[in-house]
Amino acid sequence: MLEIGTLKRNHIDLNPAKDRLELYQGVDRFIERYNRKRHQGIQRQKPTDRYQFAA
Repeated sequence: MLEIGTLKRNHIDLNPAKDRLELYQGVDRFIERYNRKRHQGIQRQKPTDRYQFAA
């Protein structure tokens, strides 16, 4: 699960947005990339694969 601290440290602090739209689009892209990479905490699976049927 994406934590707000991860989002803030790895995207928002490094990529200051000029306006709300740019912030929204940047966060959306970050979350898409984050959910498609493999994570050590869930046995090197991608969150999109691991939690596909959770909702």
